Amino acid sequence: APHIIVLPEGLPKGISDELVASFDVYWSHKNLCVNALRNALEAVLEHFGIPDEIGGNWVSMGNRLIEFAKVEPEHAEFLKLLKPIVNAGSHGTTIETDTLLDVFEALEIFLGEIFSDRATRFHDLKARLSSPNK
Repeated sequence: APHIIVLPEGLPKGISDELVASFDVYWSHKNLCVNALRNALEAVLEHFGIPDEIGGNWVSMGNRLIEFAKVEPEHAEFLKLLKPIVNAGSHGTTIETDTLLDVFEALEIFLGEIFSDRATRFHDLKARLSSPNK
C-alpha cells in the first residue's frame, strides 16, 4: 500500500512497522488503521523507555503518558491529544477521514522532529554546546 505520510530515515523499526500496517489497511478498514496508529504511539512510548508492564502488571496508555510527561512533557502533550482519537477508533467508533488524515499529518511532523537526521544532529549539537570546553 502507498504510504500516507513520509517516514523519517531514523524511525525505529517498531514504530515504522506499525505505521506501515496502518497504511496497509487505510483504504479498506479505517478502524484497523486507527488501531495500528495506536500501536505506533505505544511503540513511541516503548522507544522512550516507558514500559507497558511493571512487575507483571499491564500499564495503560494513560498511565504511560503520565510517566512520559515527567521526562518529555511536550512529546507527551502531543500524544495525549491523539489518545482519545486512537482509543475511540480502536474500540469501534468511526473516525472521520479528515480527522484521520490530520492525525497522520501531525504524526509525520512529530516523528520528523524527533527521529530525522536533522533532529538527531540538532540534539547532538545542543549537547555539545551545553558544555563547549570538553
